[in-house]
Amino acid sequence: MVRLFRPHPRISLALSADALALADLYDRAWADCRGLISDSLAEENLASAEEVLSWLGGGFEVYVARLGGDLVGTIRCSFPAGSCLIDRLAVGAAFRNQGIGAALVDHALSRARRAGVTRAWLNVPRQLEPLAGFVRSLGFRESVTIHPPAYDTDTILMEIAV
Repeated sequence: MVRLFRPHPRISLALSADALALADLYDRAWADCRGLISDSLAEENLASAEEVLSWLGGGFEVYVARLGGDLVGTIRCSFPAGSCLIDRLAVGAAFRNQGIGAALVDHALSRARRAGVTRAWLNVPRQLEPLAGFVRSLGFRESVTIHPPAYDTDTILMEIAV
């Protein structure tokens, strides 16, 4: 059977009941990056269910993408100092390259527009060039490269006008 269309994910705010599934998604999504980035950076991008619950308790907006009821992707955003910081993007390996990451980023940018901010930012480890290329394809541009000592990895700060 030939599929002529991609299924469109349903994106909504994460609920407390999603915390365990989100922790599992982060664990699976970042497992692919081990060996490409420093262990400390990989660990930083994992999240326990308790940490996810703390995000949901305030300061962050966490969105989930579902296909047929299955949680397949997530993104987190916050609004410090009149801008939007987008992070914690994760899509399950079986669902990559199907437009889910792009739909999540687009949703976060739409939320940023509704918040009235003019710029959105995200960080990409230099070693994850496919991720950087994906972010560039969405209209982000490299702003600066930083080298956080805790990660022993160059990180690209990318921005987009909202």
